Formats: sequence, C-alpha cells, structure tokens
Amino acid sequence: MPGTIHTDLMAVKAIPDPNQRDNEKWVQWVSNMDWEYKSEFELLPDIETKQNVQLVFKGLDTYAEVFLNGKSILSSDNMFLEHRIDVKSLLKKGKNEIRIVFISPLKAALPELAGNKQVLPAINDAMPLKTSPYTRKAGYHYGWDWGPRLVTSGIWRPVTLEGFNDARIENVFLETSKIDKLTALLKGNVTVDKFSTSPLSLKIQIGKKLLNLSITDLKSGTSIVPFQIQIDKPELWWTNGLGKPHLYDVQVLLLNGSKRVDVNNFHFGIRTVEVIHEMDASGKSFYFKLNGLPVFMKGANYIPQDNFLPEVSDHRYRKLLSAAKDANMNMLRVWGGGIYENDVFYNLCDSLGLMVWQDMMFACTMYPGTEKFRNSVEAEVGQNIRRLRNHPSIALWCGNNENETGWLKRWMMGGIPYSKSDSTTIYNDHKVLFHTLIPKIINKEDPGRFYTRSSPSANDDGIAPDKKGFGDIHDWHVWFGSGDYRKYENNVSRFQSEYGFQSFPAMETIRKFSEERDWFEDSDVMDVHQKHTNGNSKIRKFASQFYPKPGNFAEFVYISQLQQAEAMRFAVETHRKNMPYCMGSLYWQLNDCWPAASWSSIDYYGKWKATHYFVKKANAQQIVVVRLNKDTVKTTLVNDALERLPVHSIDVKWVGFDGKVHLSNSRLLNKTESIGSMSSWTVKILKPDPGFTLDSFKTLVIVSVLDSKGKVLSRDHQYLKLPKYLSLPEVKLEKKLEEIPSGYRLTLNSSSLVKNLLIEIEAPDIHFSDNYFDVLPGESISLEIKTDKKLLIKDLSFSSLNDVLNRKP
Repeated sequence: MPGTIHTDLMAVKAIPDPNQRDNEKWVQWVSNMDWEYKSEFELLPDIETKQNVQLVFKGLDTYAEVFLNGKSILSSDNMFLEHRIDVKSLLKKGKNEIRIVFISPLKAALPELAGNKQVLPAINDAMPLKTSPYTRKAGYHYGWDWGPRLVTSGIWRPVTLEGFNDARIENVFLETSKIDKLTALLKGNVTVDKFSTSPLSLKIQIGKKLLNLSITDLKSGTSIVPFQIQIDKPELWWTNGLGKPHLYDVQVLLLNGSKRVDVNNFHFGIRTVEVIHEMDASGKSFYFKLNGLPVFMKGANYIPQDNFLPEVSDHRYRKLLSAAKDANMNMLRVWGGGIYENDVFYNLCDSLGLMVWQDMMFACTMYPGTEKFRNSVEAEVGQNIRRLRNHPSIALWCGNNENETGWLKRWMMGGIPYSKSDSTTIYNDHKVLFHTLIPKIINKEDPGRFYTRSSPSANDDGIAPDKKGFGDIHDWHVWFGSGDYRKYENNVSRFQSEYGFQSFPAMETIRKFSEERDWFEDSDVMDVHQKHTNGNSKIRKFASQFYPKPGNFAEFVYISQLQQAEAMRFAVETHRKNMPYCMGSLYWQLNDCWPAASWSSIDYYGKWKATHYFVKKANAQQIVVVRLNKDTVKTTLVNDALERLPVHSIDVKWVGFDGKVHLSNSRLLNKTESIGSMSSWTVKILKPDPGFTLDSFKTLVIVSVLDSKGKVLSRDHQYLKLPKYLSLPEVKLEKKLEEIPSGYRLTLNSSSLVKNLLIEIEAPDIHFSDNYFDVLPGESISLEIKTDKKLLIKDLSFSSLNDVLNRKP
C-alpha cells in the first residue's frame, strides 16, 4: 500500500498489464467487482500511551467501508477526501484487524443515477449507463479521448495511525497581505484542536523572524488563532525566467510550557498574485500580475501521470516538472478531470517557479443537485483548499473544465434531447455548485485568491463563455477543423488556456507496449492506444498537407511528431507576438497517463516528443518571430524580461541549402529603439531588392536580432515552400562525440542543410538537450547528451526529413 486493485492484481499475476498491446479490454471485469482488503497490526508502545489516537486515511478510492476489529468506523464515497477517525476505544493490545470493503464504483452509483430525474451528460463516459457524474472520483478513470477506461478501486494514498495528548495543529494558513520596497506583511491563522485544559502557546518562525503567541485561554475543541508578522527586506518568489522562486522555512510550534506538543513545517514564498479580468476596449482582459508586474503565462495543461496513481514516484514528478521548467514554462494547469495533486507536485512547482492554474475536479459533465452531493463537494473543496492554499505556486482556483461552454453550446449533450424544464433544472444545479457554493468556500478559506467559475469563461452571464476577446478560451478549431495550423492566427484571444494537436509517441516508446506485427497505423493495437475518434486518420490527413507521404510506419511516426511540433511552435509564437492583448498560452497537453497517440509533448515514459523541443525554443525569454508571405518577411520581437530590451540591428539573410548567401540585408536601429518588458514589437517588413531572383526550392530566410554589442538575442528561420516541396540534399554529417561531466557533447557539422535531424538511441534514461533540429549549412551545432552510460558514435542513429524526401521508391 498505497495501490489500486489493478496494480495489486498485476503484482500476483492475476491480470496482464493494461498498458501492453490490447490488454485494456481484457481487464474491464475488474471494475465491475467488489474487493476486500484485510490486514493486522500491533500498536507501538508510544501510541498506546497517547490519550487520543486517530486512524487517518489520506485517500480511499472510492466507495469504501472500513472495519476496525469488526466494527464499522467509516463509510466513504469521495476519492478526494481525507478521513480522520478517533479509534482509541477500539484498539487493543496485541493484534488489531483492519478490513476495507470496496464496492465497484460502477455499481455503487446506480441508485444515484436511478434516483435522478434528468439524465446527466458525460461525453467521456463510454458506457450506456453513465455513472461518472454521480461519483466523486477522477473523471479520466472512466475514459477520455487520450486515455483508457480503467475504473479503479483501492487505498490510493497512505494510511497512518496518529497519537497525541493535549492538542494538535490541524492547519496553518499563511498569505502575503502586502509588499512594499522594504517590508512584507504576512497574515494568517493556526487551527488548533485542543483536548485538555493545559495552557498552550505558539511559536511561529518564518526565516529568521520569530513570533511568540500566548494562547493560555484557549478552550477545549477547535479554535482558530490569528496572527500577523512583518518581514524586513523580503526576498520575493518569482516564476521561472523572472527571478529566483525564493522560499522561506516556516515552523509553527505548539507548546505546553517548554514541552513540544505538535509542529508544522513547510516552505512559503512571499509574493502577490492578481488576475486582471476587466472590460476594456478589446473585450475583457485576462492576465496575471506577479508582485505587481504583468506576466505572460507560458506552459501546458497537466493530467495525472498514470491511470494507477500510486505508481507515480517522486522521481517521476521531479523528472516531468523539471522538463516543464527546462522548456521555459512558468505555468501548468491542473486539469479538472484528474485529481487534486499530491503535495510533492505543489512543492516542486514552488521550488521550480511554476505557477499553478488549479481546476476543481469537475470536467465535461453536468452534476446532480442533491443535498448529499453538494455536502460531499463542500467537504472536498474546503479540505483541498486548506491543504493547498499556502503554496506560492497556486495562482487561481477554477470551478471546472468546459462544463459551462459545453452545456451552453450544447456539444456536451451528445444528442440527448432535453426538455426546457429539464434543461433549466440541470443548469440551475450547475450554477448552485460553481456560481454559489464553491466561491463561497473559497471566500471563507482563501479569500485573497482569484476564482474563475469555469474554463473557458468570461465570468459574465451576458457573454458566451468562449467568446473571442473575452477572458480565456479553448481553441480547438484547428484540430477539429482543417488541421492547417497556420489558422491559429485567426483565433487569438486574451488567454489561450487550451489548444492542441496530436502525434504518435516515438518508436522507442511504441516498442515498449507493442510488437512488430502491430506497427502500422490502423492495427488493432494502435487503435486501442488511440482514443480520439478518427485520430490516426486525422494525423495522416493533416500531415499530408505539409509533409511527404511516409514510406513506412517509423516515418509516419516521425512525420506525425514534426507536424505536431510545428503546430505548437506556430501557436505559441502567435500568442506571444500578440502580447499584451494575449497574455497566456497553455497548450494541451504536457504529459500522458499511458503510452498512446495523444496531444502530449512528453510521453508516458518521460521521453520528449519533437513538440517539447520546439516549445522550449518558442518559450525563450526573447524570440524573433518571422512570418513569410511570398517574398515578404515580417519580423516581430517578443520580450518577456522584466527590463526593456535594447536592439541594435536586424540581420536578414537569404541562404541556399548549399550555404551560399544570395542576399544579406541589415537594418541598424536607433539607440532609442527597444522593446518594453512583457511586450511584442513588429519591427519592419523586409523585401528582397527589386530584380532579385531565387530558387525558392533551395532557399531559406534567416533573421537574427542583435544587441548593441553584436550578440545574437534571438534568431528564426523560415522556408519559402512547404516541407513536402523542398528539394533537400543528401545528408553528409560530420560528427564528434566527447565526454563531459554530465555525459557527452555531440558536435555536428554539415556543408548543406539537414532538416529536422532526429538522433535516437535504444537505451533508457538518456536525454538530448536538443533534437529534431535543423543543421544549417556551414554552421556547427553542439548538444549535450545526459547519461552515465558509456557511449560511442555508432550507438547513435541519425535520420532526417532529407532521408524521407530522398527515399528511393
């Protein structure tokens, strides 16, 4: 423990691994069964002497009845709740027996479904009887268009036995009230559960600052003790790229005289976060201010990393979130169909400078309006806000994912014909939850944090929730349309909180879950690992607009990744160059919960797709974005730094694939010309000299932006034709591999263009600092290979778009 019934059955080889081949469909019976867990334990001597003993369940999934020494002590029906039960009187010397009976979530919710007068829509619940809206459980367990249907049960978070005497610290709340140039004012409170008449005191230390509070008059029961403290010369918490995410050590001691009764230790970042969501000349803004300064949010949507949540180790958390930081991200959105994440997730976001857009766990579904359901939600939301609110990374609370737009735009209904009366009832129940109940809880537990009732939403009943120019939007018109990613330019809004494009994972990953006989795009196994309707055919169709027809499955996989990467790069750059009108770009999605074709930029095994490498560059603090229209070059500079960026010159070169420079054009800028903090600037439009002719099949445009000392601040290059029409030369790469402390440095040279070079190696835990990149003619490229394994050049394989285009029929 912790575990799930599926992983427990796998451990004794009772079921196969659902991630492998088509095994998912052979384990569906597990979700329909009830399961019983039983164990025995003996009390430790120090527990026996305590006046109070509580059995603590951090998380039970989901319908569970707990028996201690034959007596029922808990009946749970909410996966997201922690439970504390006083068990002192039930414990005995010697062996104690604990037994937990889990009822199938699919069966347990049937009475709720039958008792609801209106059929509630749940488009990602594939079963005829859609029980998921009635169950407070991770929605993705019921299936999604990127994940399998594996409806789990089990002890998914730890179980502990806790003993104490006089009192315990139930919770600590700390927030930044005010910051000025020299001081920061912090305020908060400590919730104390007291079980005796003993006099108590509190000692609160934040960094080097110490506050002593006498609470001798505290009565038995639960009390909230307020406090405030001033920090001189505070070091502020900043997001990735803007400064250090400084964290203070906080210790709250509960004392009886000089005797320590309880202690609560955590880290805290001093910062202020505002969400500016106001009507303006362009619609209704949506942007974040950190420590008083507007910040463009660059990042992705995050889903649970596994269908079986206890399988996600701290190492996997660190690896994935470090990859987000390495890609120059500063925000992740915790999507509402998963879970309120484990503490390690938020601790890492705090230390890495990643802000968190935190959805409540509701997604793409309407929910019942019963008193029982609302009471469960009230307990769930309040408890999780109290657990998470001290994290400086938490930027906002969001009520749900797409419930508002899905219902009002009617796509959520899936063809269900609702009467006016039923429709009114269902939407009124929705409004009670997300317009009234949840904001009321937030106002009580975390009043300084911004709440948006849905994503997307204009937070205005008079404005459509996904209206362009009004708040955040989910932009799916490209994927669900023509697939021409250049159309991302047509739908830029104030904050792009979802958009995406699919690809397959790398062949290295595909080999882990399939066999060679499965390696064609419409095989049964590939269909099982593609959950989006017509997903594979859409990938193939969309790629054909830009790329040559693949000659085999490996080329299909490679081209699918290039297509996704170019789409996401184009989208991110488009959003950023429209700053400050647009102030956020969070693509769908960062990661996977199993090995599959999906919208992720990092696959289930932690391997970066081409997209993650491309987005890393598109998210750099300063970028130049070049867009071509025939022979016209439009150049936009983007600056995310906190200071203005002086620009000395813009250099433009028209270069052949053989390295020959056909034309070079440079514009010197005035000393006063610079780009402001958190802004974009379209510098100029360049055209070749009149009479200049070029072979557009063999020419690329390179634009470099230089500062006053001649240093290249950013560079971009564009091709004059689509990739499938390029006349690429045969590849002749020079390669050099040398050892460095972190692994190896690989240096590459080519006298002619190599487009989208992919470097691969069949070995785990090896990471390339760059991949899928272009080797420009006459230039040297160096990248790091992080590994502790011995490598030789012959261990690496190299392929490129040149190889696809020059493949012999």
